[in-house]
Amino acid sequence: MLVYALYTIVTIHLGCVLASLYMHRYVIHRQYYLNPAVEKTMKVLYWILFGTVSAEFVVQHRKHHNFADTPIDPHSPRSNYWRLLANCLVPNFFWWYKIKVSAQDYDRYGGAESNTFIDRYPRLGVILFLLANIFLFSWWGILIWAIHLFVVNLLTITTITVFGHSVGYRNFNLNDLTTNIVPVGVLCVGEELHNNHHKDSKRYNFAINKNEFDLGFCYLQILNKLNLVHFSSINNTREVGKSMTATRHDWWATPVWEIQTDLNNRFNQGLLDEIDAYNNTRSHGDIENIWSCDTPHIAQLNKTILDIVGEHAAPFISTSENHEEFKFFHVRGWYNYNEPGCGKKIHAHGGAKLTATYYANVPDNGGDIVLVDPRGGVDWDTEGGRKFKSITPKTGSLIFFPSFLLHSVETNESTEARISISTDITVIPTTTIEHFNALFNKE
Repeated sequence: MLVYALYTIVTIHLGCVLASLYMHRYVIHRQYYLNPAVEKTMKVLYWILFGTVSAEFVVQHRKHHNFADTPIDPHSPRSNYWRLLANCLVPNFFWWYKIKVSAQDYDRYGGAESNTFIDRYPRLGVILFLLANIFLFSWWGILIWAIHLFVVNLLTITTITVFGHSVGYRNFNLNDLTTNIVPVGVLCVGEELHNNHHKDSKRYNFAINKNEFDLGFCYLQILNKLNLVHFSSINNTREVGKSMTATRHDWWATPVWEIQTDLNNRFNQGLLDEIDAYNNTRSHGDIENIWSCDTPHIAQLNKTILDIVGEHAAPFISTSENHEEFKFFHVRGWYNYNEPGCGKKIHAHGGAKLTATYYANVPDNGGDIVLVDPRGGVDWDTEGGRKFKSITPKTGSLIFFPSFLLHSVETNESTEARISISTDITVIPTTTIEHFNALFNKE
């Protein structure tokens, strides 16, 4: 019986390792490059111990990261916790939990169908695993096989999809419900640190704080030393939360936030190309709502802005300790194309709580953003009895403040255009969201 127990524990752990390192971190998020032989070996082992990674699953999980815990999240426990939990607890071998994804989702998030032998017969590998267990352990093999499937499913799919959005603590107040279940990621090979993962889905080490541990990353380091895994130099050189610099200007009772994001020039060029595709003239370039543009860079900026704003502004809006009784949503987004010699007069934004601007291209002398002291007062020794504060943005800067705050943009005195994306943001109580979700999901 001891041999049976040890065998079961080893196969369960191997299944969890493959689910995290192959299925989640590699196939879905492409966090690193695998040696081709290692990739094929992992695919076969995953097929035997778990099944296959369908294109549909890849698409819906990537969409989940962009719209986590919103009404259009394909698998948020917020919408129907117990139904999602029940479906996730049952392995795909017995019950294929179907989530609808559109043709546009496939175009946007990848997930092209594969037509290999393994993909054509997704359950055959698990059946071969059952037959091998029966051969090794007689009829006890059936029980070992069933325990393996249900426990691996519990520690991977259920942990990622359900428990990682409902149980534990948070390092980052993102615009979702993600949590770190426990700080030491051993049992689930690091998948316990789900809030950290949602902060940066391209980071292959899920542990961030000194008291946190990601066993999966330890395995990756060993594979890297053996030249079997190659970490991406593009997406993973940065440290989450350390590459971005954040400043909160407490000039008045209304804070102003200035964040230097880690979105690089390559991202900004992709962003500008996508805007060009929707508007070839680029005079002022107002799109009715830029967030309706279903393209990768705009979608990433959408989520990045809400995550950053949610993390920094939530304590000033929310009253609870974990700041989760409100969620942030874009009201409307647009882009500004300020040619040389152009600026913008003093104005404010109505119908929103916060206004944010991301700067995709800022030349030298491109013009500061000037904010007006909301207190006014005739004693200020400045124009019109107002006191001004200015910020010099840089490419990659995100600046946001309460929407009622008067502000202007100085004249662009450079020889090239200054391009930025602005958005008005509102907050909605989660109780209201839950009410609409209940109506939406009511059968």
